Amino acid sequence: MGEGPVELGGVAGEPAGQFELGVGESQGAGQCPQDVGTGVSNALWWLPTIRAEDRVYDASDPGKTVPVDTFDIARVAAVALTQDGHAGRAYIINGPQAVTAREQVEILADVLGRTIEFVPLTPEQFAQHSIEQGTPADFAGAVQNLNELFRAGRAGVINERHHPPQRHPPGTFRQWCQDHADQFH
Repeated sequence: MGEGPVELGGVAGEPAGQFELGVGESQGAGQCPQDVGTGVSNALWWLPTIRAEDRVYDASDPGKTVPVDTFDIARVAAVALTQDGHAGRAYIINGPQAVTAREQVEILADVLGRTIEFVPLTPEQFAQHSIEQGTPADFAGAVQNLNELFRAGRAGVINERHHPPQRHPPGTFRQWCQDHADQFH
C-alpha cells in the first residue's frame, strides 16, 4: 500500500471511495499510485446473510459505485510496475459500469438462480447493528460516513481522466459473479 492518504470523501467534483494503492516515483522506478473504487469482491461480505437468510443488508442504496475486478487491478499494476513510462503517474481504476448495491444483488441472484432479498438500511442503522455485532465504534462510524457518501452519489463516477494501461476491457460485476458463483452456495 502507498504511504499517501486514503481518500474516502473525495474532493469537490471528484468521486469518493478511491484508495491509493501504489507508491510515488521517489520510492522507486516503475512505481506509481493507483486509485481504486469499490471492488467486485466486496460482494463476499454478504455471504453470511445470503447463506443464513437469503438476504443482503445494505446502507448505500440508492447510491451507485463502480465496482472493479481485482484481476483488473492486478493487470494494471503489473503493467505500471514493469513497463517504462508509468513512474510518477496516477491511475484511477474503475469497473465498466456504475451500479447500486440493489442492482448488484439482483445480478448475483440472477447468476445464482435464486431469490436474494435486498434489505435497505440507513447508514445509522447499519453502523448501530455493526457495533452490536462487535465492530469498534470508530470503524463503524467510518463505514457510516462511507455509506453516506455512496448514498449521495459520490462514488458512481466512471472516471476516464487517468485511463490505466490495460489490454482488454475491464470485467463486469456479472462476469465476476459467474466466475465466483460456487462461493455463494
